Amino acid sequence: MRIIVYVMFLLALVLSTSNSALAQLADSPWPMFRNNKEHTGRSNISGPAEAPLLWSYATNDAIFSSPCVSTDGSVYVGSHDNYLYSFDIAGRLSWSYAIGIDVSSSPAVDSSGRIYAMTNEVLFHPANGVYCFSSTGALLWSYRTLIGSWSSPAIGNDGRISVGAWDYLYSVNADGTLHWSYRAGAAPSGMFNSSPALGSGGVRYAGSQNNNLYAVNPNGTLWWSYRTGDFVNSSPVINDAGAVHIGSLDDVFYSFSSAALLTWSYKTGGDIKSSPAMGSDGALYFGSDDDWFYAIASNGSRLWRGWFNGDILSSAAIDAAGTIYCGSSDYRIRALTSGNSLLWSYRTNGPISSSPAIGDGERLLFGSDDHVLYCLGLAPPPTQTPPPTPTSTPNYINLSASPSTVHPGGTVTLSYSCDFNIWNYQGVAVDVYLAAIKTPRVVDAPSSLNDALGGGVVYLFGENMKSVYVYEGSVHEPTYGNVAFPLVATAGSLSVVVPASAGYAGDYVFATAFIRHGAGSFIRDDGLPVENSNMVTDTQ
Repeated sequence: MRIIVYVMFLLALVLSTSNSALAQLADSPWPMFRNNKEHTGRSNISGPAEAPLLWSYATNDAIFSSPCVSTDGSVYVGSHDNYLYSFDIAGRLSWSYAIGIDVSSSPAVDSSGRIYAMTNEVLFHPANGVYCFSSTGALLWSYRTLIGSWSSPAIGNDGRISVGAWDYLYSVNADGTLHWSYRAGAAPSGMFNSSPALGSGGVRYAGSQNNNLYAVNPNGTLWWSYRTGDFVNSSPVINDAGAVHIGSLDDVFYSFSSAALLTWSYKTGGDIKSSPAMGSDGALYFGSDDDWFYAIASNGSRLWRGWFNGDILSSAAIDAAGTIYCGSSDYRIRALTSGNSLLWSYRTNGPISSSPAIGDGERLLFGSDDHVLYCLGLAPPPTQTPPPTPTSTPNYINLSASPSTVHPGGTVTLSYSCDFNIWNYQGVAVDVYLAAIKTPRVVDAPSSLNDALGGGVVYLFGENMKSVYVYEGSVHEPTYGNVAFPLVATAGSLSVVVPASAGYAGDYVFATAFIRHGAGSFIRDDGLPVENSNMVTDTQ
């Protein structure tokens, strides 16, 4: 089994106490695209002053989705590989969910920690729609639409989710039922790829590919619309006075008063697909396909523009100090002062369409067309404090592998700890199943049985770890039978020599499941009965 076969060990006896207790993100109680329901793109925490790579995670396709950083530090992002991903702020994969269609929009998180995501536009695909997940990755509901969209969900003060899907703007109740829908016009000319921003009183503002900006009342009726000269794929931003600002593919950036009057416009040299960010002084920052990044004062006059050497689809983020972060198709993300001085730039291996998000601890998170989610910053991850009492989804195992990359004939040391007392499992008789999962879906976190068995290859251990066999739909004997949890914490380590055979090279996690002895049911009944360790890569 290569590196991991002999090691699923005493994990049978282990409970993990590592849940993250991370600081809150910025000024939005409900994180979403552009940081809040008004889409200001502005945070009240600081981003990184320099740009070393803290961590990265490679998905199986491009990441157009913009990351969403929740108030507990969790990071959510979609990928063109059809998965929605959840990470802790240290970059460990918490869970992933295969939706079946790519997720190009940005997720949103409500006050209860539920995550909302919208699928991309594929005609008549059965997975099109809005999805709602628990914080542990369980699907709570989905609202199916005929077509998907690049539109990102926005959450109103009433808890309802607003999102565009082809020619409809939707308002969906928090339980997944339809509140109302507004049709902009027959598709595809009325397509909503713009992400709705929510203004005073719950008015929804969104652009459409029939060249209009729409203002839709809280009851789903049209308040007003304004026709531009081309598609409106940019998402609007709303200031404190209710003024609405948005760009169009007619190369023009527009500003409207709260009374629906056009107050000014500014002509650029290319399509405006980037959504504007708004500084604390009302200045507006956005990019254009003319390769320039613009700073426009609240009265419509240009403050400055900066050359980016590539089309700008990414939307800017602004931190507490007024530093502006934005990506470009020239493979770079840049940090600029409010006066257009370059602080730093970071180069990826592909264009950056994803919009950056600022995370606690001076971190900047963004995706790239090179399939990778990046986290830049200087500070170490915030200290993680074990929970004092059991949660609804506790980990059983606190396990770390060192080194995380090993070679044939090398040694890997696995350190584990547990405290059964805090979870009240003393004396519970269980049968324990141990496995090694190649190409796992979930790393260092609880997972469902389907996710655990959904790896590339799953190796199960025979009784007392005397044999190993490939999982083929049936389970033989448990690794340990009739095990009782001890009364005290257990900690230790185990060193394993990696076999020299190259046939097992790849990425693995250790995994364990607990079955009540004689009852055949999982100890844990919350849908996440399997515990996965951190990742270990066995190379040739």
